[in-house]
Amino acid sequence: MRNEPYIAQTSGPVAVFVTSHTGQVNVTVDPRATRARIVVGTPDTTGANVEAVQDTTITEVNGLVQVAVPQPARTNVFSSSGSVYNFHGNVTGSVFSVGGSGNSNYLFHNGVPTHFASTEAGSPITVDVIVPTSSNIQLFTTSASLHATGGVLEVLEARTESGSIFATHVAELRAFTVSGAIHADRVDRRVEIDSTSGAMSIGAWHGSSFRARNVSGPVTARAMPEASGRMSATTVSGDIDITGADHLAVGTRTVSGRIR
Repeated sequence: MRNEPYIAQTSGPVAVFVTSHTGQVNVTVDPRATRARIVVGTPDTTGANVEAVQDTTITEVNGLVQVAVPQPARTNVFSSSGSVYNFHGNVTGSVFSVGGSGNSNYLFHNGVPTHFASTEAGSPITVDVIVPTSSNIQLFTTSASLHATGGVLEVLEARTESGSIFATHVAELRAFTVSGAIHADRVDRRVEIDSTSGAMSIGAWHGSSFRARNVSGPVTARAMPEASGRMSATTVSGDIDITGADHLAVGTRTVSGRIR
C-alpha cells in the first residue's frame, strides 16, 4: 500500500523533516529534480502499518515539508488452551506473569497457562524522498534507518535510538544515536556525531569542524588535505582511528579503548 506521491509546492532546495518511528527512510538527492517528491508506503495490504501509512500527514510551509508517520499500533498475540488470538487492545481477566523475556511473556489468564506477546507485526514502512541538490533532511525516529544517496545534501540531521544512518555526500552532518551506526562517505564542512554504542565512520572529511563522541562504539575518520581546524574524538571504551590529520589540531581521548 502506497500513498499518492506528494510534490512540494516550493521549487528548488527544500527542508524535509520526517518523523517515522520504524521502517526505512530513503533519500535520493537528484540534481535534475526541481521539486521534492515524497511517497510513504508498505508492502502490506492490511494491518497496523497500512493504517499508519493512511494516517500519515504531509504539510508544507515556506519551504519546510513535514512528514509525520504515526507509530503503528502494536499487535497482541495471545495463546491459550491451544488457540491463538491476534488483536489490538488489552488482556482482561486475572492475569499475572510467571516469566519470559524481551517482548514475550508467559502468563496465567484466569488460571489457564498462556503465552502472550506484543509485537509490531508486518512489513516495514518506507518513506521515499527525492529532493533537489542542497536540500536539508531532518529525521526524528525510534528505530527507522536512513539511507541518503545521490548528490549533495546541505544538512543531514538525524536523531534515532537504534536506527542506522548512512549518507554518501553531505555538507554538514549532525547525527545522534543510541545503538545505531553512523556513516558518511564524504562530509564537506561540519561533523557533529554522538552515540552510545553505535559504530561511527567518516570516509572523507573536508571541513573545518569535527566532533565525535561515543561510549563503547568505535570512531573511524579520514581527514583530507583541504580540511582545517580541529578534530575531536572521545570514547569510553571504543577504539579511535583517525588518519590523514597530521596537518590538523587533533584531540583524542579514551578510557580503555585504543587510539591509532
